[in-house]
Amino acid sequence: MGVHLHNDLMRAAQTADLWSYPVMAAVERVLKGWSRQRFEAWASSTSAFLGGLRPLDVLHSAPDKVLASAHDAIENERNPP
Repeated sequence: MGVHLHNDLMRAAQTADLWSYPVMAAVERVLKGWSRQRFEAWASSTSAFLGGLRPLDVLHSAPDKVLASAHDAIENERNPP
């Protein structure tokens, strides 16, 4: 299996797992209009707002922080640091 295919499959599995969490409906509303790729990049990238963790890393333990991180991403988009 090629590295890119493996990475694509891992991302797909992680993203599919995201939707099993109820908070993701609220996150989706906050990030409305984002492409799938952009959403996946946000969910799997480290975040200063989350102390260097990824939304995927804290989704189970702190879903409220994931939602707050989505709001922060939108705020930073509107008013870049």
